[in-house]
Amino acid sequence: MTDVRWTLEVRKMAIAFPNFEPFRGGDRICFIGALRGRSQTFDIMIQAAASRYPSQQPSIFISPRIGSNWQRDGSLCVSRPWSPERGTFAQQVAYAASYIAQHG
Repeated sequence: MTDVRWTLEVRKMAIAFPNFEPFRGGDRICFIGALRGRSQTFDIMIQAAASRYPSQQPSIFISPRIGSNWQRDGSLCVSRPWSPERGTFAQQVAYAASYIAQHG
């Protein structure tokens, strides 16, 4: 991932989800925040390997877990198509919000 792409991701998240904090360390990049469900708040982490982003979509981690769509690494199983040119961390947070609205 380029520095320009990271800067754009941070700016987009600051506008779309200002309560999410960016983190970049080693090969790990992520945004951490919380989303409110119907009856509780969920901790959210959207994470990717900098060396593989944006060609590989970031993983979504929701705690506590809800529903049954989970992968072995603890991330949400996402079946939406990923476009490296247009996909963003903000889209993944929006997907997590949608999942929480349906299951939480």
